[in-house]
Order: sequence, then structure tokens, then C-alpha cells
Amino acid sequence: IFQWCIMPGLTDPSEEISVISEELLSRLVEEQAPGTAKQYGEDSGWKEDDVTELRIDFQNILKIDNLFSFANLTKLQLDNNLIENIEKLDHLVNLQWLDLSFNNIEKINGLENLVNLTDLSLHHNHITKLEGLDTLTKLDVLSIGDNLLPTLEDASIVYLRKFKNLRSLNLAGNPLCEDERYESYTVAFLSQLRYLDWRRISMETKESAIIRHQDEIEIVRIKEVEKEQKFEELKKQQNIEKIYLDACIPGMVGTSLFDNLLDKELEKLYPIPGVKEAVEEFAEIFNTAVATIGEKGLEHARLRKEERELFLDALKNGLDENRKHGIDLVEEFSSMKSQAQFEMESFSPDEASNSVKTLFTKLKELRMNLMELEISFVASVEDSISTFDRSYSELVSKSVEDIQENMTKMRDAEEACYKMITDLAVAFLDKQTKGEVTEGVQVTDDLMMLLRDKTTLTAAVTGAHDNHLMGIDDKEDEMVTMIKKEYTDMTEKLAADEATRNRNRVSEIRNFCLSQEQDIQKSLDT
Repeated sequence: IFQWCIMPGLTDPSEEISVISEELLSRLVEEQAPGTAKQYGEDSGWKEDDVTELRIDFQNILKIDNLFSFANLTKLQLDNNLIENIEKLDHLVNLQWLDLSFNNIEKINGLENLVNLTDLSLHHNHITKLEGLDTLTKLDVLSIGDNLLPTLEDASIVYLRKFKNLRSLNLAGNPLCEDERYESYTVAFLSQLRYLDWRRISMETKESAIIRHQDEIEIVRIKEVEKEQKFEELKKQQNIEKIYLDACIPGMVGTSLFDNLLDKELEKLYPIPGVKEAVEEFAEIFNTAVATIGEKGLEHARLRKEERELFLDALKNGLDENRKHGIDLVEEFSSMKSQAQFEMESFSPDEASNSVKTLFTKLKELRMNLMELEISFVASVEDSISTFDRSYSELVSKSVEDIQENMTKMRDAEEACYKMITDLAVAFLDKQTKGEVTEGVQVTDDLMMLLRDKTTLTAAVTGAHDNHLMGIDDKEDEMVTMIKKEYTDMTEKLAADEATRNRNRVSEIRNFCLSQEQDIQKSLDT
């Protein structure tokens, strides 16, 4: 592991733009390595993984590149270059200290994967907004002075409140520092800070700042609480959605499926008496079917999981027992072989030859017994898989039947809704055509467009009907396909895993017996 201790040199502005080449990296590593690493001469034997700290400063570098092999870097200096974009650092997940000061960076991005960063310097660039740091929760020191952060509000100082570990912040030299509120505003809103612009914040300064901005802080806190609540609700919803997705019944909870399915053209017909009620009745039946699929689907998924786990446990126990039996046979042979080899030291050549022949016979028997044991286990596994397959396929069939039964209820409800809305809409159009007054009905512009003629009206209703049925069919196909795929993927994996295990076991037996033959023959030769 190399530690760097050289002082940076000054870059001549007249030099041409450079790139981070392999030659440059090799030279820098060799220059910056301690003397103990140079004892190997020109071939120091270093590898990129050995490097934990690296300085690529004052090199007229325009783009960050070619650092993919330095995965173990914890400290990287890229200051005093011409870098415009933060890029190609994603793989440096071990970085704790990063210096990008004195470059031409305009936007903070490309740091998402550097979650272990504690010290970040972006001093003297062209940055106008605090952003792109969300994942850097361990950040302790942030230096972003001498940039173009315009105002306290536009630069979003409040953005830094989320970094609970941030203790030192440098903003000096930005336009926002000219605001007379700068110090008090920053200290008040970022109460976790201990140092601002490299000066320790006194308790008096902090207390005074909080008093001055307490009303503003309270407003921000309320918004933060609301945001956190929304985030928790979203997280909870995502967790629920994942549970249903894992059970192969995605979306079978709540009313979102119906809300997304409902064709918006029907809402234009709501002013027609009875249409909205027909849709609401359809929604009630639909959502009841969704809830039923969800409840039964979760139970079916639990049963399928239990069946899988029971089978895999039984398979593991059988494998353990089979291997134990094999180990007993091998240990018995090994003990006999060791005893025979010890006795052979005092045998005559003829006696030794006979003893070796006996060992070869026993080894042949061992090989046969191990192979028979394996063949027997394979047959047992095949029988177990066949039994499991029958049992599991019944669970799959039951899961599919329940889905199809309730999806049929959705289709029937949709058909009834379609017929009712068609009758209501056509009847209303007939009244409108005859000039009959429909009291209490507010005919909107959208509805008027549909009432131009019967063809337009029925086309809108039929189109909604077709879209609904298509959506129901697609959702049914999705769930049934997922359940069947879960089944086929598992059975295919079982077959592939067992075939691999069997090949490895047969190879293991052959290699063991071959090594034993060689060892026995060696005993005879010596």
C-alpha cells in the first residue's frame, strides 16, 4: 500500500491538454511511492489494487479517465487541472477523500456511487447550485468556496440539512457570501456544523442565528416532516407492491389497478344520468375481485414457498446422508490401506505384492460401492422431484384457477357496465335529438362532442369497452405467466443443479480412486 508525500509541482499554462494515460499513471505511481517500494528497481512489482492514494494534480487534465483498475483508492487528488465534468468515478466506491478543486466544473454530478466519501473539495470551480450529493451521507467536510453560488436561496443552502454528519463547510468566495445574512442563515439552517469557512462556530453565534431565523426554520422543518412522511408512505407502498410482485400477483391490492384501467372517455359521459353509477358498480365488483385475488394469491404463494422449502430441505438431508455414507466407506478403506502399508515395510517382496493386489481389489470394490451409492441417490432424487412436481403443479393449477375465476368476474362486470352505459347513452342521445329537455343535466363541451351522432357516441363507448377487456386480459396473462414461469424456472434449475452435482460427484470418485491407485503403486515400488 502506497502513501504519497511529494509536493505538487506547478503546471505551465502553455502546456498542451493532457490525458490520464497508462504511461502517466505508471509514472505518477512510481514517483509518489515511498522509497521502500522502489527497492525493486524499474520493475517495482506494484499493482493498481495496491494503490490506495493517488495524486493527479497540475497535469492539464481535461477529462477523468482510465482509473478503472484503481478500485481500492481511498484518497484521490485531481486538483489544479482543466476538468469540466465529474465522470468515470463510479467504480471507486472505497474513496473517502476526493479533491477536485481548481478545475472548470459547472455541475455537481457523477458522485452517486461514492457513498464512503467523508471529505470532498470542489473549491474554485464554476458551480452555481448545491446538488448531486444525496447519497454521500457520510460527508464530514465539504469545501466549495470560490464558486458561483448566487444567493442563499438559489444555491439551496437548505439542501445541506440532510447531511447529518457534515461538520465543516467552506463557502467563502461565493456571491452568496455578500448577503449580510450569510453567516447567521447558514449557521441557523445547518445546525450540525462546527466550522464555517474554516472558522469554529461559537455557541453564541449559533444561538443568535437560530433566534434570528427561527420562523424560517420552523417552516422548513414542517416541510421536511411532510416530505419524510410522504417518503415513508411511498416506501411502505413500494414494500407492499414488492410483496404482491414476489407472490406473482402484481397490483392486486387497492384500487390503483381499476383507476389505471378505466378509460377516461367514459368520464365525459358522467353528466348522463346513471352512467357514473354504472361505472361505480363496475368498480366495486372489480376491486372486490382484485382483493380476492390478492388475499388468495398471497396464501397460494405462501403454500408454494413452503412446498419448495420442504422439498429442498429433504433434498439437502438426503444429500448429507448420502455423502456421510460415502465418507464412511472412504474412511474404512483409508484405514485399511494405512495399516497394510505399515505392515508392508516388514514384508517380503512376494508378500508385499500380494498385499498390493488385495488393496487394488478393495479399491475396486470401493469405487463400485461409491458409484452404486451415487446411482441410488440419483434415482432417489428423480423420484423425489417427480413427486414434488406433481404436488407443486397442483398448487400452481389452483393459483391459476383462482385468478381466472376472479378475472372472469371482472369481465362479466365490465360487459354489464358496457351494456348499461350504451343503453343510457343512446337513450340520452335520442332525447337530445328529439329536443326533449333533460332537467338537471349539465352538457359539457366534451359530452357535446360525443353526442354529435350515434356512431361517434357508440364508438367512444365501444372503444372504452375494448380497452377495459384488453387490460383485464393482459393482467391475467401477466399473472398466469409469472406463476408458470416461477414453476418452470424452479424445475429447470433443479434439473440443472442435479445434473451438475452428479457430474461433479462422478468426477470426484474417479479422481479419488485414481490418486489411491497411484499411492498404492508407489508403495509397491518403494
